[in-house]
This record gives sequence, C-alpha cells and structure tokens, in this order.
Amino acid sequence: MQTELLAEVANIVAAILDRDTVLRRCLQEIGRVIEFDTATIALFSRGIEWQLAVGVGYKNEEYTNLVSAKVLKESPILSQMAKDHRPILSPDVNQLPGWMWIPGAEHVRSFIAVPMIAYDQMIGVLMLDNSQEAFFDESDLTVLQTLARTLAVAVEKAQLYEAMQQRLMEQDALLAVSNAVSSSLELDVVLNKLAEQMARAIQVTSAYISDWNPEKGTATVIAEYVSPEACEKESVSDLGVTYHLGDDFGDDQDWLHLGDIRMEHVDTPGLQEQSRKHYLEYGAKSIMIVPLIVKGQSVGFAELWESRYIRDFTSDEIALVQAMAQQAAVAIENVRLFAEKKEQLHLAKTLQAVGALLTTQLSLIEVFDQIFNFLGHIINYDGASVHLVEGDGGLYVAAGKGFASSKIYKTFAKDHSAEIVKRFSNGRNVWVIADTILDPNWIPTPGFNLVRSWIGAALIVKGNLIGILNV
Repeated sequence: MQTELLAEVANIVAAILDRDTVLRRCLQEIGRVIEFDTATIALFSRGIEWQLAVGVGYKNEEYTNLVSAKVLKESPILSQMAKDHRPILSPDVNQLPGWMWIPGAEHVRSFIAVPMIAYDQMIGVLMLDNSQEAFFDESDLTVLQTLARTLAVAVEKAQLYEAMQQRLMEQDALLAVSNAVSSSLELDVVLNKLAEQMARAIQVTSAYISDWNPEKGTATVIAEYVSPEACEKESVSDLGVTYHLGDDFGDDQDWLHLGDIRMEHVDTPGLQEQSRKHYLEYGAKSIMIVPLIVKGQSVGFAELWESRYIRDFTSDEIALVQAMAQQAAVAIENVRLFAEKKEQLHLAKTLQAVGALLTTQLSLIEVFDQIFNFLGHIINYDGASVHLVEGDGGLYVAAGKGFASSKIYKTFAKDHSAEIVKRFSNGRNVWVIADTILDPNWIPTPGFNLVRSWIGAALIVKGNLIGILNV
C-alpha cells in the first residue's frame, strides 16, 4: 500500500503544475493509507514567514486556512522544527509544549508533523491530526517522512512554474498599462483603466487613484475600479470625493513628501483611529498605498484595497504596483503637458489675432471691443476695462465690458487715478489681487462689491505708461 501511495504521489507531482492542486491531491492520497480527521500542508514564505497552502477536513476550510496562516507564523513548534528539522509525533497535544489552538481545530488530540526539506532548507511542513489520543505511530511517521521528500520536490517545481507565470502576468499587465497610457489623452479613461489593471494584477478587491494638493493637504479620487469580489460597503463609489488627509485620516503626509509606500491593516496597532474607522466603514482589511511621482515630486497616489481578508502583500506585488503607479504618474504628466502646450498654442493664436487688429481699419472702440472678446477666450472674467492716462496724469475710461453701468468704472478711474498710476509707475507691469476682501491693497468702491479677484496690467509704449487694463 505504501509503494502504491508513493507511486500515485509521484504521478500527481509529474502531471500537475498548480501547487495547491498538487498538495490537495496528495493529502487525499495520504488519507487512503493513514487515517486522519484534518490535515495541513504549510509552506515557508520568504525564509521565516509561514504561509498556509492547503488544509483539508475542516468544517470551514477557507476560514480555518486563513486564520491558520496567521497563527502558524507564531508557532514555537514549527519555529523549532525549522531549526532542527526534527519530526513531531504527539499522542496528546494538550501535553505538547508550544501547541497553539486554531479555530476549527478544537477536535485535535493526536498530532504528527514532518518537515519538507529541499536543498537542506525546510520549505514547509506536513501535518496530520486525529481526534483520538495516541492514534498515530512510528510506521505512520516513516511513511510521512518519505512522502515529505517527494512533496518538497513538488513544491519546488510548482513554485518555479508559478514564478514563471507571475513574470508573464507582470509583463502582460505592464504592457496593457503602457498601451493604455499611450492610446489616449483622456485622463479619466486612462486612469480608470490603470486602476482596473492594478487591481487585477495582484487580485485585490478594489483600486483607487487620487490626485494630491500638498498646499491644501487634500486628495481627490479621480479614478477607481471595484471588482465583483468587493464587499457591498466597498462597492459604494468614491469617485470625485475630496478628503482632507489630516482631518479625515490623521495623516501628516510625510510619506507623500518622501515618496514612501504605505501598508496598512485594519487591525494594525497604532493605526490612526480616523483611518481605522474609514476602513471599517467601507470594509477594507488590508491596504497598499503607492505614491505617483513625477520629477521627484508626488502628484497623487494609488490605493489598493483587500476586503476579503487580512493580507500581507509580497515584495513582487509591491514592485509591480509601483511600476504601474509610475505609468499613472506618466499619464497625469502627459495630460498636463498636453494641456499646457494646448494653452500656449491658444494664447499664441489669440495674441496673433490681437496683433492683426492693428492693421485693420477699425475704430479704437471697435479694437478694444475685439480685444475684450479675445481676452474671454483665454480667461473667464465678469468685467474688463481699459483706462488710459491723460495729459494731467489722471485716468479716463476708454472702453469697458461686463459692468451693468459704465458709470461704475468711470467713477473708479476718476476717484483713484493717482493711486492706480502710482502703483504701475515703479516698473511693476502686473498687479494681482486674489481676494479683494482680504487684500489691503484693494480700493473699496461702490458698485464693485461683487468683485472678488482682480488683475491689472500696465499698457506701456516706449517705456512710458499709457494706460491700465483692468480685469
């Protein structure tokens, strides 16, 4: 029977490349020779971290497997086994030093565990449980030790295959992202596609891309992807929502200034309570946040959520998301540069059109009216006027547009001529008042109560101030 078991396990290992399928099939074959109630194969991940691969026989296998993966990381028994490579045969786990109870495994009394060794390194452990005391014996241990060596080879083979598949998937994901970035200058289309690619690449439940305003300390969600596996609370759209990172999450944003990646879990001690509350409200359990960096400066961040379980992201997953996030940053920069070039072209055409006015036979009033129209193509304004300097140094209104009554800006020019001319007589060509209520340089004038922002530009000919353009 033992020979048949070894032969069947060897056939499974040779025929199947998927790691979890191999291990589950092998456990099923072991059950034909050694009776057990539950069985587990746990694997080492990255040297010292435990990662549960397969557990069978539990009432809720998925839940027990997830919980076990976390608990086994702290197991003194398995930590010692990793050092001495010695198997364990326990007739009663209640008497076994270092035993840790796992939800769903309360039935266990007899326990047998054998290390899986590859190239003198323990890469995993094969464990069988039974509800009866003293159920397993030395013959069972011998069979399992032989099988463990075969399983170690299977795991190595499967992991090499998975690594190759992972590399292919990463290349495909990066290619898809690159194509998305180069195929469109519509930022929302590109970023939503990138969010989807990120989520699919590392199989999380949702992904979000936000811009960042460091001066205001705010971030606005500008793209999102919510997978079919997302929980109901997580499925509520966040698109267009603006958060104040300090007030809403207790975030000092140092990580954004430094360009650091953040990993957060809803159960992490020390997590800001505002963040924990937000994650609990919308179902997130594990979160990866990656800055979007352009020319050494963060312009936003990508946020990936996992709502099904607490999850430690691998270094490969982090590196992949970081590469994809950089493509998102490139997309944002491309659109910004395109908008900047488009604006410059528009400005150049407008200036060209204004220059062409000088060669026409239009009257001065008609020229000013056309200039006001061209000005509206560049900036949105409510009112504009041109004040020219008279012989006595005062100002008079040559033309205006947008005010309910021309008397308003004529009175303004007359009453404040000296002060306005003085401001532009010291070489200053442009004067900007962002908020007329807060700026002490603003001159309060009846009829100008609704004016909140103002720009004044000097009109200079041969070094002499001849007038002011007010917007």
